[in-house]
Amino acid sequence: MSLPVVELEVPTQREFAISRKHLNIPIDESGKLRRTDLLVDGKLIRRLNIKFADDGSGDHWMFYDVSEFKGMSLTFEVECLPEGSLGLSSITQNDTFKDAAQIYHESLRPSFHFTTRRGWINDPNGLVFFNGEYHLFYQHNPLSAGWENMHWGHAVSSDLFHWEELPIALSPGICPSGDPYTVYSGSAVVDWRNTSGFQTGSEPAIVAIYTAAGSPYEQNAVYSNDRGRTWTQYAGNPVIPHIVGENRDPKVTWDRASKLWVLVLYLDKNDFGLFTSPDLKHWTRLDGVINIGNDIECPDFFQINLDNCPNKPMWVFISGCGRYVTGSFDGRKFSYFGTGLTVEYGHSFSDQTFSDIPGSDGRRIQISMFLDRFGEWFHCEFPNMPFNHQMCIRCALSLRSTPDGPRLYKYPVKEIETLYDRSLSLKNLAVNPGENPLSGLAGDALDIDAEIEVGSASEIDFSFRGVMVKYVVAQSMLQCPAGCAPLAAVKGKVKLRLIVDRASVEVYGNDGQVAIASTLIPVPGEPDAVLSVTGGTAHIVALNAHTLKSIWH
Repeated sequence: MSLPVVELEVPTQREFAISRKHLNIPIDESGKLRRTDLLVDGKLIRRLNIKFADDGSGDHWMFYDVSEFKGMSLTFEVECLPEGSLGLSSITQNDTFKDAAQIYHESLRPSFHFTTRRGWINDPNGLVFFNGEYHLFYQHNPLSAGWENMHWGHAVSSDLFHWEELPIALSPGICPSGDPYTVYSGSAVVDWRNTSGFQTGSEPAIVAIYTAAGSPYEQNAVYSNDRGRTWTQYAGNPVIPHIVGENRDPKVTWDRASKLWVLVLYLDKNDFGLFTSPDLKHWTRLDGVINIGNDIECPDFFQINLDNCPNKPMWVFISGCGRYVTGSFDGRKFSYFGTGLTVEYGHSFSDQTFSDIPGSDGRRIQISMFLDRFGEWFHCEFPNMPFNHQMCIRCALSLRSTPDGPRLYKYPVKEIETLYDRSLSLKNLAVNPGENPLSGLAGDALDIDAEIEVGSASEIDFSFRGVMVKYVVAQSMLQCPAGCAPLAAVKGKVKLRLIVDRASVEVYGNDGQVAIASTLIPVPGEPDAVLSVTGGTAHIVALNAHTLKSIWH
């Protein structure tokens, strides 16, 4: 009987004299995570976990921005690698990144949903509008298509669709105690009144507060005086020391009435806490907690006008799971009603809204991330691709009066029209079983806006490359791959807005009363778009369909 071969593993290190912007690192996505310490002059400045490709090529190459260390000697100290591994020795320096020509041209790259060039993304962070730019920060692992090494990635856009990826904004670091931390979620605001004293030039500073996820979790502040391009850690961090559990994900907003900053923070279990501050640096916790049951992480808290009336302001709290409550806030206490409502019935998560959109616009614009098709975070949504996960479409929120009380509505922003290419319009058309009025519509990126009189039909079905969206008349139910939502016909008619991309379909019912976001796996050979009915005849009152251009090229 032969004995099993034991692979010898040895500690490994390599020193780099940093002269270029990036290190290109070969990654084996099925490999073992290796603890890797980055040291400058023997001092630990960052701890990462990397799946080095021992054969020196692996599944793909990831690039890691080391421009902040230019002119320094940077040592990679890996806890252990197999003897003879080429994973560390194959790393190269360059001002670009390997296989750059393939970026945004991969076969599974979504056409108009935001994905990062390389690596993993999840929670949107730090959403802020300033000087003509929407800033999207996001949880990001630049070293793998799997979760690890949380940084803040960064992209900017003038129209909410065409994004320019900028260098990483925030990277893991070392706590004053000497323990390493990684960068979890948070938010950003423009400090128009310079309450923090961080402003150094003629323009106000952008201030972000994020969770330093170390031992323990604390909340840190950083600021930028160059429109978010570079960031400085506040010397007095943490601004909120550890409270309980894995307290995290601070969301900051300005309260006009009290003239104070307000911060909501996930605490532990189902509890969220409120804090106020005059300067973004010194925070006072308010009495009580927000608890709407079975909700964790990534809260949002903002003021919005009921029925768009300036004299009817209300406050909305949304948890990471998308459940929300409405109420009033007097600067000391949030008085809310009920135990949680939802507008989203699918696989979106971490619903976050932009701060500082100017009053002339006044919209409350929300971005969420897609969970995977299992409703989870950790699966590979794009097999064999060097990127993973995507952001949902940008939506404008409104708060409307209904017979059941104030309710949030969400609907795609008008800027999607900048992507329109070919169009199809139908009006006053009967649809019988066996017919497909969308037979002439081809493309894997579509925007379909339809008002349909249900008539004698028992089901109204849309299919996109084999993925079904159903409206079941008798149940007044909208059914999608990721879930179901109640949707009553209004005077015998339903409105459906369907946003389709290579790997997703988002459906909005009755002008955004309900929404369902689903990731999808296309069925080979199935048609791009089908509208069919069963059980009887339905009537298209009006249908406008558009193919959408890619945002990448």
